[in-house]
Amino acid sequence: MWRGLDHSFTRALEREGVQVQVGGTAKTVLFRRMRDSADSGDWVDVYTRQEDGFRTGNILSVGTDNYLLVLRDHRENGVYSRYNAVRCNQTISLCRREQSEEPNKYGEYEEYLVPYATTPAYMVTQLTGLNKTVIGNVTGGNVAVIMPAYQLNASTPIQCRTFDSKSNWTLREYTLQSFDWTDVSTDTDGNIVGIMRLQIK
Repeated sequence: MWRGLDHSFTRALEREGVQVQVGGTAKTVLFRRMRDSADSGDWVDVYTRQEDGFRTGNILSVGTDNYLLVLRDHRENGVYSRYNAVRCNQTISLCRREQSEEPNKYGEYEEYLVPYATTPAYMVTQLTGLNKTVIGNVTGGNVAVIMPAYQLNASTPIQCRTFDSKSNWTLREYTLQSFDWTDVSTDTDGNIVGIMRLQIK
């Protein structure tokens, strides 16, 4: 039934396919610009062979660019899967707080952050009347984050790189304002999969 579609898709992959790395494995996919003008140029459609086993939350690496698979089109055709993907523009770390084992010269046990998950992510500032892609320092407003699913709670500290007052890259700590786990599930191996949306400040 799908023989003609399979042949067409295979030829398209041979002609225009892009090799990506997914979890250390090379796969070939098709990239297409999304047709919805409401979305920024960071959003693309990705077409993959169904048997390649892609899923929402996968990071596709192409050279120095990373794309996050955000939403799957659930219309089945037996040949390919279509995903909406976004080009990641930041690296985000989920952290836990730990205390030093020895006190400092003032007798205080200092706290420091230890990352337990670091991943590419898509971040957008949410300022009044303005959506601005996060590149460096964010002044005012909250930041919306789309990232692969990881375990976290309301007190999880978050770090990402920003520009300091001297225009040097530095790590900055953000506070989690809210998070949405609507698109998160647990697979048969007990792993958390999917994407989560955060609001940080």
